[in-house]
Amino acid sequence: MTSPASGAGSAGLDVFARRLPKVEMHCHLPGAIPVETYLDISRANGIPVRSTAGEDPYAFTSFEDFLELYGMICAVLRTRADFERAVYAALERQTRTGNVRYAELFFSPTDHPSVPYATQVDGLVDGIRAAEHDLGIVARLIPSINRTLPAAAAVEMVEEVVAYRRDEVLGIGMDNNEALGPPARFVEAYRMAGRHGLKRTAHAGERGSAEEVAVTIDELGVDRIDHGYGILNDPELVKRAVDRGLPFTGCWTVSLIQMGRPVLGRMIEAGLRVSINSDDPAVIPTDLGREFHGVASTENLDRQALVQCVMNGVEATWLDDSDRRALRGRFESEIHALQAELPGE
Repeated sequence: MTSPASGAGSAGLDVFARRLPKVEMHCHLPGAIPVETYLDISRANGIPVRSTAGEDPYAFTSFEDFLELYGMICAVLRTRADFERAVYAALERQTRTGNVRYAELFFSPTDHPSVPYATQVDGLVDGIRAAEHDLGIVARLIPSINRTLPAAAAVEMVEEVVAYRRDEVLGIGMDNNEALGPPARFVEAYRMAGRHGLKRTAHAGERGSAEEVAVTIDELGVDRIDHGYGILNDPELVKRAVDRGLPFTGCWTVSLIQMGRPVLGRMIEAGLRVSINSDDPAVIPTDLGREFHGVASTENLDRQALVQCVMNGVEATWLDDSDRRALRGRFESEIHALQAELPGE
C-alpha cells in the first residue's frame, strides 16, 4: 500500500491549491501526529515503536498493516499532556502545510482503553485552544466509534460523550475496518446521539460498497458521509444524495489506494457535495495542499472547482449558523484576494 504521485499539473495550479484557505473535516488525530512528536511521546512513556535504525516508523504495506500501526500510535498517548501535545502538533502541521483554518478532528476513545474519556477530551481541548491562540486555527472534536467493537461499546461511548459534554465536541463518527463492522450494528448508538443533539457522520463506501452508504444514510441518520466512494455504483442513491445536499468528505490519496482509480472528480461531476480532506496526513504521508493539487491534476478540476470544494467544506462544518457565516465570509474574502494575486493561466 503506497501513496500515488500527485500528477503533473502546472506549478501555478500547485501554488493556488496550496494557498487556498481550507477546512479539514476528515482527519484522524493519531494519523495526523507528526512522526517526531510520536517518537518523543513514545520515548517519554517508555513505549517501543515498530521500527529499526534507518526505517520509517510510519511505514506500512497494506490497509491491515496501517490499522496495526494506527493502534500503536494510539497506545503511546497516556496522559492529558500527551493528548494536548499531539493535537497541537497535528494542527501546527496542518496550518503550515495545508493552510487549514478550521478542522474537525476524529479521535476514537476506545482506542485508548487505559485513559479515561474525560482525560482524553480535556487534553485535546487544551491543545486546540492553545493552537487557536498561537496559530489562529480553530478546531473541534468528533469522538469516533471503532466499528470492529460490539454495539454495546458504541452505546457506552456515546453515553460518555453525553455525560461529559464539552463545547468543542460537536458530534460522533465511526471508523476502522468497514468489513468488520456493518453500520446497522450501531443504530442504537446513533439514535442516542441524535436524541442528545449530537451531529452524526460515519465512514461508508470506502472500498466501493453502495449498500454501506445507503444503510448509513437511511438507518444511522447521518448528517454527512466520510469517503462514500461506493455511492457511484448506485445512480439512484446518487440522485437521492444530490437532492438532499448530503456532504461527502473525500480524501484523494486514500480514494486512489482503496478504489484503484480516480473517483472524486466523478463524484463532483455527478453533483455530489464533495469536500477534499487528508484522512491520516502524517502517516500516509500527505497534506491538504497536496490533496487539492492531486485532485486537480489527475481528475481535470480547474481552480473554480477547487474553490467550490473549499466552500462545500465550509457549508458542511458543524459550526453554528453565525460562526459558519463568519467563516464563509472570511474564506470568500481571502479567496477573492488570492485569485487577484494569482490570475489563472
